[in-house]
Amino acid sequence: MGWEGHVTSEPWRGISFHNLKFKDERILYEMSLQDQFVAYSGIQSVGQSYYYDATYQLGGEEFTLRGVCFFEDHQGATTSWRHFDYEDEETSSARDRGIRNYEFVVRTVASVGNYDYMYDIRFQLDGEIRVLVFMAGYMQNTFFDDQWNLTKNDLKFGTRTHEKTLSNIHDHLTSWKLDFDINGTSNSFHKTTLRAGTYDEIFGVGSTPSYASPTSVYKYKDDQTVATEQGWKVTGGEPSIFTISNDAVKDQWGNSKSYGIFIQYTAPQLLPDDHPLLQAAAWTKYNIAVVQRTENESASSTDYFDAHSPMAPITSLDNFMNGQSIVEQDLVNFVSMGIIHVPRTEDIPLISNIGSEFQIKPINFFPQLASLDIVESDNFEACVPRQGAGEFDYVWNGEGNNYQYSKAAFTLSNPLPQAPPVQVFETAG
Repeated sequence: MGWEGHVTSEPWRGISFHNLKFKDERILYEMSLQDQFVAYSGIQSVGQSYYYDATYQLGGEEFTLRGVCFFEDHQGATTSWRHFDYEDEETSSARDRGIRNYEFVVRTVASVGNYDYMYDIRFQLDGEIRVLVFMAGYMQNTFFDDQWNLTKNDLKFGTRTHEKTLSNIHDHLTSWKLDFDINGTSNSFHKTTLRAGTYDEIFGVGSTPSYASPTSVYKYKDDQTVATEQGWKVTGGEPSIFTISNDAVKDQWGNSKSYGIFIQYTAPQLLPDDHPLLQAAAWTKYNIAVVQRTENESASSTDYFDAHSPMAPITSLDNFMNGQSIVEQDLVNFVSMGIIHVPRTEDIPLISNIGSEFQIKPINFFPQLASLDIVESDNFEACVPRQGAGEFDYVWNGEGNNYQYSKAAFTLSNPLPQAPPVQVFETAG
């Protein structure tokens, strides 16, 4: 598939990749899981608190056997590419070609209390990486008084899912670190905002050419090279594309070699920015943040310690964004994504897997679609007769040992008035 790199799993962060290359070109120096944030809604009452004793002892190291799984997966009926065209218009010969969308998957599961977090990192044939996080397990619930209605107001905070059981609204937010090296470490960060407007709005007053209507509206892109460290929320507002590029390396068309970050679905952090928890979990305020790489800013949180002292954290992403230049620098991106889980009765006793995803895609990095070098191996042909014919042949050819040659003749009771063209389907085996 063309991918290579180093993968490990360590107790502080979880799964981590280093020196990720595609077709001998480094894409990422580091891609690693950083933190997981879960906050439940409800009333914090001192009168309902209970403390118990606990004992911690030091011992030897522990090993989790079979903690990371590697396998190849075919994404249903999807293809990396496909196309239908006419091979010979005179004979109405048509073909439908493509290759199956195989992915190399690295998967690990973290069981944290009641939840199982499944992390899928999927490497694709075209140089794309998909990062998916799925939640499974069972919900953390609270008592619901269905006799005296003493907890009826708690329905604002969740859903009644069983006898004397209220399942609270909560979120699942995940942080990832992306340290790109696009043709080296001299990289810049670009935000491209997609808009619609008239010629005058795009190029300035008086710029509308004579052949264009002053009221015509066109889609266009507004490119911005981000100068200093900052973060963004991607939910709502104008659609934007975020790319990391080496502007000193151009393709033959003058485009900078780049990789883009695309968040497919995410929920926002609903807590206000000044909430005490968000001093330690500042990374949840931004879906994408970019900073200059420094050795003492290696992670977006120090979860073992900051969870117990969130208002005086050791690490806060807000402190990373202190105005340093990010133009032609070694850059680090922190990406957060997640969901807000509104419980339902179908989540009892175990929830159906839910989650979110972001993608890392090449943007003008390759001269053409990188998966075009995959050889097509399966052929499908169906020859339907022309007008007046009563028979047609069906042929299926497959390379290798997976398929056998077969041919069958079929007789039509009512010949078609006009025959469709020959169809060919080719995919990778």
